[in-house]
Amino acid sequence: MTTADRDKVEAAWLQRWKDKLGNPSRLPRKVMKAYLDYMDISAEVLDNQMDWECWPVDDEVEDFGLDRTPPESLDL
Repeated sequence: MTTADRDKVEAAWLQRWKDKLGNPSRLPRKVMKAYLDYMDISAEVLDNQMDWECWPVDDEVEDFGLDRTPPESLDL
């Protein structure tokens, strides 16, 4: 992926999460770089540490069939 493509993806990410994250200004790439510097690790080390098996491989949302109705005692 080119730098221009990465910039477009990150700009779209910022726009998408603008309301929920309080108008973030730092690109995810910069946040990751700061994290790597702080932890004194490389991107490869971080990648090896990630448990990629827990991430979905597609856009489908798994339905766990949870009951979302609050208990009557909560008076919501």
